[in-house]
Amino acid sequence: MTAATVVAGCLTLMGRLDRGLVCAIPPVLLSVVLAARRCLARRLASVTVRGRSMEPSYHDGDRVLVRRIRTPVVGQVVVVEQPGVDGEWLGPPLCADADNTQLSGRRWLIKRVAAVAGDAVPRAGFPSLAHVPEDAVPPDNVVLVGDNRRLSLDSRRLGYFPVQRVMGVVERGARPVPGRRAAPERKTRRAARRLVRDVTRTAPASSSSGTAKREDTP
Repeated sequence: MTAATVVAGCLTLMGRLDRGLVCAIPPVLLSVVLAARRCLARRLASVTVRGRSMEPSYHDGDRVLVRRIRTPVVGQVVVVEQPGVDGEWLGPPLCADADNTQLSGRRWLIKRVAAVAGDAVPRAGFPSLAHVPEDAVPPDNVVLVGDNRRLSLDSRRLGYFPVQRVMGVVERGARPVPGRRAAPERKTRRAARRLVRDVTRTAPASSSSGTAKREDTP
Protein backbone atom coordinates (compact mmCIF):
# COMPACT_ATOMS: atom_id res chain seq x y z
CA MET A 1 0.00 0.00 0.00
CA THR A 2 1.40 3.38 -1.00
CA ALA A 3 -0.02 6.85 -0.81
CA ALA A 4 0.97 10.46 -0.61
CA THR A 5 0.59 12.74 2.39
CA VAL A 6 0.13 16.28 1.15
CA VAL A 7 1.33 18.86 3.63
CA ALA A 8 -1.32 21.54 4.03
CA GLY A 9 -0.43 25.20 4.12
CA CYS A 10 2.95 26.41 2.85
CA LEU A 11 5.86 24.10 2.20
CA THR A 12 7.32 22.57 5.33
CA LEU A 13 10.78 23.18 3.87
CA MET A 14 10.16 26.89 4.23
CA GLY A 15 9.12 26.69 7.86
CA ARG A 16 7.06 29.41 9.53
CA LEU A 17 7.86 33.06 9.75
CA ASP A 18 8.90 34.05 13.26
CA ARG A 19 6.28 36.30 14.88
CA GLY A 20 8.88 38.82 16.02
CA LEU A 21 10.39 38.88 12.56
CA VAL A 22 6.99 39.54 11.04
CA CYS A 23 6.55 42.59 13.26
CA ALA A 24 9.91 43.94 12.14
CA ILE A 25 9.22 43.57 8.40
CA PRO A 26 7.75 46.64 6.65
CA PRO A 27 4.17 46.00 5.42
CA VAL A 28 5.08 46.27 1.74
CA LEU A 29 8.01 43.85 2.07
CA LEU A 30 5.90 41.48 4.15
CA SER A 31 3.27 41.44 1.41
CA VAL A 32 5.94 40.59 -1.15
CA VAL A 33 7.29 37.76 1.05
CA LEU A 34 3.83 36.29 1.61
CA ALA A 35 2.98 36.55 -2.08
CA ALA A 36 6.24 34.78 -2.93
CA ARG A 37 5.42 31.99 -0.49
CA ARG A 38 1.97 31.55 -2.01
CA CYS A 39 3.48 31.47 -5.49
CA LEU A 40 6.11 28.91 -4.45
CA ALA A 41 3.49 26.75 -2.77
CA ARG A 42 1.70 26.52 -6.13
CA ARG A 43 4.93 25.43 -7.85
CA LEU A 44 6.13 22.92 -5.26
CA ALA A 45 4.55 20.54 -2.76
CA SER A 46 6.00 18.53 0.10
CA VAL A 47 4.77 14.93 0.00
CA THR A 48 5.20 12.04 2.44
CA VAL A 49 5.20 8.48 1.07
CA ARG A 50 2.95 5.97 2.83
CA GLY A 51 3.31 2.26 2.12
CA ARG A 52 5.73 0.00 0.29
CA SER A 53 4.65 0.02 -3.36
CA MET A 54 7.57 2.25 -4.45
CA GLU A 55 10.34 0.32 -2.70
CA PRO A 56 13.30 0.29 -3.08
CA SER A 57 13.18 3.80 -4.53
CA TYR A 58 11.01 5.29 -1.79
CA HIS A 59 10.06 3.91 1.61
CA ASP A 60 7.20 4.53 3.99
CA GLY A 61 7.76 7.89 5.67
CA ASP A 62 10.12 9.31 3.04
CA ARG A 63 9.41 12.94 2.22
CA VAL A 64 9.89 14.21 -1.31
CA LEU A 65 9.53 17.52 -3.08
CA VAL A 66 7.08 17.56 -5.98
CA ARG A 67 7.42 20.02 -8.85
CA ARG A 68 3.93 21.02 -9.99
CA ILE A 69 4.13 20.16 -13.70
CA ARG A 70 2.04 17.82 -15.85
CA THR A 71 4.51 16.86 -18.55
CA PRO A 72 6.28 13.79 -17.13
CA VAL A 73 8.57 11.57 -19.17
CA VAL A 74 9.12 7.82 -18.98
CA GLY A 75 11.08 6.85 -15.88
CA GLN A 76 10.06 9.82 -13.76
CA VAL A 77 8.06 9.41 -10.55
CA VAL A 78 4.83 11.36 -10.26
CA VAL A 79 2.16 12.04 -7.67
CA VAL A 80 -1.22 11.39 -9.24
CA GLU A 81 -4.81 11.47 -8.09
CA GLN A 82 -6.32 8.12 -7.14
CA PRO A 83 -9.76 7.21 -8.52
CA GLY A 84 -12.38 5.53 -6.38
CA VAL A 85 -12.83 1.77 -6.16
CA ASP A 86 -15.43 2.01 -8.93
CA GLY A 87 -12.97 3.85 -11.18
CA GLU A 88 -14.83 7.13 -10.78
CA TRP A 89 -13.05 10.34 -9.76
CA LEU A 90 -13.96 12.31 -6.65
CA GLY A 91 -14.51 15.41 -8.76
CA PRO A 92 -13.33 17.25 -11.86
CA PRO A 93 -9.55 17.63 -12.37
CA LEU A 94 -7.91 20.22 -10.17
CA CYS A 95 -6.29 23.17 -11.88
CA ALA A 96 -2.51 23.01 -12.24
CA ASP A 97 -1.97 25.62 -9.51
CA ALA A 98 -4.55 24.28 -7.03
CA ASP A 99 -3.74 25.26 -3.46
CA ASN A 100 -3.03 22.82 -0.64
CA THR A 101 -6.57 23.01 0.71
CA GLN A 102 -7.85 21.68 -2.61
CA LEU A 103 -5.08 19.07 -2.82
CA SER A 104 -5.89 17.80 0.66
CA GLY A 105 -9.44 17.00 -0.43
CA ARG A 106 -8.28 14.37 -2.94
CA ARG A 107 -6.64 10.94 -2.74
CA TRP A 108 -3.11 10.60 -4.12
CA LEU A 109 -0.73 7.90 -5.34
CA ILE A 110 3.00 8.00 -6.06
CA LYS A 111 4.05 5.93 -9.12
CA ARG A 112 6.62 5.70 -11.90
CA VAL A 113 5.82 6.60 -15.51
CA ALA A 114 6.01 3.49 -17.74
CA ALA A 115 4.61 5.03 -20.94
CA VAL A 116 3.37 8.40 -22.19
CA ALA A 117 1.16 9.52 -25.08
CA GLY A 118 2.35 8.06 -28.37
CA ASP A 119 4.27 5.17 -26.81
CA ALA A 120 3.27 1.59 -27.59
CA VAL A 121 0.59 0.32 -25.19
CA PRO A 122 2.23 -2.10 -22.71
CA ARG A 123 -0.30 -4.94 -22.91
CA ALA A 124 1.63 -7.84 -21.38
CA GLY A 125 1.48 -7.64 -17.60
CA PHE A 126 -1.22 -4.93 -17.75
CA PRO A 127 -4.61 -6.73 -17.66
CA SER A 128 -6.55 -3.46 -17.88
CA LEU A 129 -4.76 -2.57 -21.13
CA ALA A 130 -4.53 -6.02 -22.70
CA HIS A 131 -7.55 -5.55 -24.97
CA VAL A 132 -7.72 -1.81 -25.63
CA PRO A 133 -8.25 -1.13 -29.36
CA GLU A 134 -5.45 1.42 -29.82
CA ASP A 135 -1.79 0.53 -30.38
CA ALA A 136 -0.41 3.73 -28.83
CA VAL A 137 -1.15 5.44 -25.52
CA PRO A 138 -3.82 8.09 -26.24
CA PRO A 139 -3.03 11.82 -26.03
CA ASP A 140 -3.00 13.36 -22.54
CA ASN A 141 -2.67 9.97 -20.82
CA VAL A 142 0.12 8.09 -19.06
CA VAL A 143 0.73 4.52 -17.91
CA LEU A 144 1.94 4.26 -14.32
CA VAL A 145 3.40 1.41 -12.29
CA GLY A 146 4.85 0.95 -8.81
CA ASP A 147 8.46 -0.13 -8.39
CA ASN A 148 7.29 -2.85 -6.00
CA ARG A 149 4.69 -4.38 -8.28
CA ARG A 150 3.58 -7.00 -5.77
CA LEU A 151 2.12 -4.28 -3.53
CA SER A 152 1.18 -1.61 -6.06
CA LEU A 153 -2.16 -0.32 -7.28
CA ASP A 154 -1.43 1.16 -10.70
CA SER A 155 -2.23 1.04 -14.43
CA ARG A 156 -2.23 -2.75 -14.39
CA ARG A 157 -5.59 -2.50 -12.67
CA LEU A 158 -6.69 1.08 -13.29
CA GLY A 159 -5.61 1.58 -16.91
CA TYR A 160 -4.57 4.97 -18.22
CA PHE A 161 -4.20 7.99 -15.94
CA PRO A 162 -5.13 11.38 -17.45
CA VAL A 163 -2.29 13.89 -17.18
CA GLN A 164 -4.85 16.36 -15.80
CA ARG A 165 -4.89 14.17 -12.67
CA VAL A 166 -1.13 14.48 -12.13
CA MET A 167 -0.10 16.74 -9.26
CA GLY A 168 3.52 16.89 -10.36
CA VAL A 169 6.88 15.21 -10.80
CA VAL A 170 8.97 14.09 -7.84
CA GLU A 171 12.34 15.83 -7.67
CA ARG A 172 15.45 13.70 -7.19
CA GLY A 173 16.14 12.51 -3.67
CA ALA A 174 14.07 11.89 -0.59
CA ARG A 175 14.39 12.62 3.09
CA PRO A 176 14.41 9.19 4.79
CA VAL A 177 12.68 8.18 7.98
CA PRO A 178 14.87 9.12 10.98
CA GLY A 179 17.17 6.26 11.92
CA ARG A 180 17.18 4.68 8.47
CA ARG A 181 19.74 5.39 5.78
CA ALA A 182 18.50 6.41 2.37
CA ALA A 183 18.91 3.86 -0.41
CA PRO A 184 22.05 4.53 -2.47
CA GLU A 185 21.03 6.79 -5.35
CA ARG A 186 22.93 4.75 -7.94
CA LYS A 187 21.15 1.56 -6.86
CA THR A 188 17.76 3.27 -6.90
CA ARG A 189 18.29 4.72 -10.38
CA ARG A 190 19.47 1.34 -11.67
CA ALA A 191 16.33 -0.35 -10.33
CA ALA A 192 14.17 2.32 -11.97
CA ARG A 193 15.86 1.83 -15.34
CA ARG A 194 15.37 -1.93 -15.05
CA LEU A 195 11.65 -1.47 -14.31
CA VAL A 196 11.08 0.79 -17.33
CA ARG A 197 13.12 -1.53 -19.56
CA ASP A 198 11.02 -4.52 -18.48
CA VAL A 199 7.80 -2.67 -19.28
CA THR A 200 9.13 -1.60 -22.67
CA ARG A 201 10.12 -5.14 -23.57
CA THR A 202 6.58 -6.38 -22.98
CA ALA A 203 5.06 -3.74 -25.29
CA PRO A 204 4.30 -4.84 -28.87
CA ALA A 205 6.00 -3.07 -31.77
CA SER A 206 3.92 -0.25 -33.18
CA SER A 207 4.32 2.08 -36.15
CA SER A 208 2.57 4.83 -34.77
CA SER A 209 2.62 6.31 -20.77
CA GLY A 210 -2.41 20.08 8.91
CA THR A 211 -1.62 16.82 6.75
CA ALA A 212 -3.99 14.86 4.60
CA LYS A 213 -3.24 11.13 4.35
CA ARG A 214 -4.32 9.25 1.25
CA GLU A 215 -4.21 5.47 0.95
CA ASP A 216 -3.47 3.23 -2.03
CA THR A 217 -5.20 -0.10 -1.59
CA PRO A 218 -3.84 -2.88 -3.83
